[in-house]
Order: sequence, then structure tokens, then C-alpha cells
Amino acid sequence: MKTTGNAGEVIDLFRCYMKTTGNVGEVIDLFRCYMKTTGNVGEVIDLFRCYTKTTGNVGDVIYLFRCYTKTTGNVGEVIDLFRCYMKTTGNVGEVIDLFRCYMKTTGNAGEVIDLFRCYMKTTGNAGEVIDLFRCYMKTTGNVGEVIDLFRCYMKTTGNVGEVIDTVRCYMKTTGNVGEVIDLFRCYMKTTGNAGEVIDLFRCYMKTTGNVGEVIDLFRCYMKTTGNVGEVIDTVRCYMKTTGNVGEVIDLFRCYMKTTGNVGEVIDLFRCYMKTTGNAGEVIDLFRCYMKTTGNAGEVIDLFRCYMKTMGNVGEVIDLFRCYMKTTGNIFPV
Repeated sequence: MKTTGNAGEVIDLFRCYMKTTGNVGEVIDLFRCYMKTTGNVGEVIDLFRCYTKTTGNVGDVIYLFRCYTKTTGNVGEVIDLFRCYMKTTGNVGEVIDLFRCYMKTTGNAGEVIDLFRCYMKTTGNAGEVIDLFRCYMKTTGNVGEVIDLFRCYMKTTGNVGEVIDTVRCYMKTTGNVGEVIDLFRCYMKTTGNAGEVIDLFRCYMKTTGNVGEVIDLFRCYMKTTGNVGEVIDTVRCYMKTTGNVGEVIDLFRCYMKTTGNVGEVIDLFRCYMKTTGNAGEVIDLFRCYMKTTGNAGEVIDLFRCYMKTMGNVGEVIDLFRCYMKTTGNIFPV
């Protein structure tokens, strides 16, 4: 490579080796030996980089990685290779393109998911994977494919718990939930269905046993976007998807306990009425709450708090008025 200034022929040599022997394991061992001998992975990275530029196809490189994991049963070293690449070049974009090409070439993102999954297990830290996702969004300006990656992960593993841990790790690593919110927001727009996002939240509550962080997620969303409408749509979708408003109620209930302030929940309801032009569903939410808990006292406290917070009883009156029109019965209130 140094003598000719062209890695293309070396690539062809590796390519020919794989075709002739039908076994990439020795090529892998060659790369492995190179790193140990020189103590520098940079040139191996340049080799991969040159390969993609020369052939215009990342498929063979992917095949090389794929074979490596099957031969050694350990993805850790491949991860270190990616990690070294980012440090050496200072640009994650090409690694992202590698993943992107892999999904297009194979039509299955499952193995990429397994790669991320293995990374988290090997290192015990999802922070760098998160940075990879974050960089992808910034480099491509499109979160849709990252969403598909999460979506594929859930379908492949049948368990959203690790995705949740990834999201949770992201918030802790960056100290900012805004980008996670944008990820969810993009998901709803890309798929036209918030149901899976809801399942993600639902799984989060079950996995962690604590709704507080989900609440912070909603709270951050409102502050970041300045619009509660989409959160409302999420809640609305949740009720339709699960057929049970009880967990939404628990979400609001937990919010009040966690923050010690009901004002923002009130604003959520208030925004809902303005956005949809119909308070009927809010009424159904309260009605369901009374049935689920068997106690209307907390709903009353909610109204009471609203009057104190806003200094205006008119909207509460409109809420009751709407209830009577919607249900034709004033007694439940």
C-alpha cells in the first residue's frame, strides 16, 4: 500500500482469497495480527475506506464483518474496529454509511442490531452507541432510518427493554432529553402511527417500575417544542391502542406526585381542548379515572387546583358543561 499508493490491488487480493478458499477467517486473522503487530488500526481502517471507494460497494466489507463474528463468536473486536475508526478519522459518517449500506444490501437490519446489542453487553455502556445514533441524525439530517433501526430491534428481539435502556442511557449521557423527543416525534411522523411509541413508553414503565422518567420525557417535550398537541395525540393513541385509560391516569397521577405541581397537567388538558376543539375525551379520561380508582376525590382536587393555579373558574365550568352535553348525565360528576 505504501509502495504503490493504491490499496485497490490489496483489496482485490483479499477478495480473491475469499472466493478461492471460501473462508474469510484467515483474512480476519490477518487483520487481527496486523493490529497487534503494529499497534495501530488506522491503516486497516484506511483499507476498508479505500475498498468502499474503489468498488463502490460496501457489501463485501459487511460480509467480512459478518464472517468475523460467526468465526470468532465475539463482536467485541469489530466494535473496537468501529470505535478506532471514529477516533482516527474524527468522522462517524462513513461508519453510518456502512450500517446504512448493510441494511440495504442484506434487507435485514437484525445483524446490525445484534452488533449494537453485543456492544452494550461487552462494554456495559450504551453511551457510545448513543453517540453513533446522535451523529447519524446530524450527518444525514434524517432520523427515519434510526427509527427503523429501533423498530427492527423490537421486532427481532421481541423485547423493548434494551431499547429503553439505550434511550435512558442517552438521557443520562447527554443530560438532554430533547433529541430523544425529536426521535419519537420523527417516528410518529414517519410511520403515521404512534402506537409503537406508546408501547415503548408502556414497556419502559413496566421495566423500570418508575413512571417518573417518562413524565420528564413528556415535560421536556412540551418545553422543547412549545406544543402539547403531539403529546396529546400520543395519549389519545395510547387509549385507542390499549383500550385502557388506567395507565394514562397513573401517568398523570405519578406526574403530580413527582413534580408536586398540578399546573402543567392542567395546561395539558387545557391545550387538548384548544387543539381538538372537543373536551369530550378529557371528560372520558376523568370519567374513566373515577371508575378505575373508585374515588373521584383526586379528580376534584385536580379541578380545585386548577382554579387556584389559573385564578379562573370559567374553564372548569366549561368542562363540567361539556361533560353534561357529552354524557347527558350530571350525576357522575
